[in-house]
Amino acid sequence: MTAVKDGMGEAKKLRSGELKTEHLLLALSKVRDDTSSAMHKAGATEDALRKAIAKRGGISELELFNPFSNTKVADGLIPLGADVKRLFERVALTAENALGDTLVGSKELVLDMLNDTTCGARAVLVEDLEIDLSDLRDRINGMEKKELVGAGKKLGKKNKGSALQECGIDLCAEARAGKLDPVLGRDAEVDRILRILVSISHFPNPSDCFPIQY
Repeated sequence: MTAVKDGMGEAKKLRSGELKTEHLLLALSKVRDDTSSAMHKAGATEDALRKAIAKRGGISELELFNPFSNTKVADGLIPLGADVKRLFERVALTAENALGDTLVGSKELVLDMLNDTTCGARAVLVEDLEIDLSDLRDRINGMEKKELVGAGKKLGKKNKGSALQECGIDLCAEARAGKLDPVLGRDAEVDRILRILVSISHFPNPSDCFPIQY
């Protein structure tokens, strides 16, 4: 499974000698599917998870985002943690007992993590990110999507723009709240963007340079 391989890569970057459920959850948040979309909407984004896991491991944000950090990464595969082994055993047993051919995907893995009070992934979500597990579970199961589709509500004039707020992310608001990642090693690019913005804001009005004569 690609998520296991990606999870091992994330675990090694975060200085862990074994794959734990929080590393697997981080890898699943990077997969572009309905489950990761539900996680992002609930606040369990890739960046938020990585920062929380790094903080638990004693890794500062500067070390985390520094490409020249002297972090030792083990070569090859790393062993599965005890919580990951239990996770795989449970989902495999559930799939085996289900009627018909049932495939284990990211949805089944994440939902099982939410129900396991002993795994690290749940601890990161609840204790560090303060995620509402009931809300996240409903989003993953598609209950929020069904409610929006079946409610039959139409956006009126008073609610104009609410669809954009629901489906999009206000990057300006995120920046004001300090939720965006710091820009490292891009001084030249930032300087160029600032010069462009300044030149645009001070671009003279053509009517000032060439007054209209009647």
